[in-house]
Amino acid sequence: MIQKNQPATISVALRTPDGSAFLDGATIAAGDFQISLDGGAFANLSSVPTTTASEPFATISLTAAETNADLVSIIGRDQTATAEWQEVAISFNPTTVTEEVERIPRAADALVAGAPFNRSITFNSVGDGDEVIS
Repeated sequence: MIQKNQPATISVALRTPDGSAFLDGATIAAGDFQISLDGGAFANLSSVPTTTASEPFATISLTAAETNADLVSIIGRDQTATAEWQEVAISFNPTTVTEEVERIPRAADALVAGAPFNRSITFNSVGDGDEVIS
């Protein structure tokens, strides 16, 4: 789950131009991946996604500012004359901690066929995206 206004890392698999296979170690340059917040104009990501020679994944590191929206859209297009990889698109809705905590009682109520959920919930952010709910 990506939280609103918090740094995040996501990965996307890249495929060969004809889509027949995954592409390990793709070359990505500045401007190949762009981001739009809440339907605004697309702009370059603050950092160029990274790849590893033995894997088809492009790892995208987003800043807190890049997740500070209700809708985040990312497009990836190889800008070279002969594209090395297929275009990709990712869209997601970052959530707030409050939204996540509010989902827990509703989910518990659904599991216990109509019985009210009478347990207090404490949310603690441990860091690096790890959350503890007790």
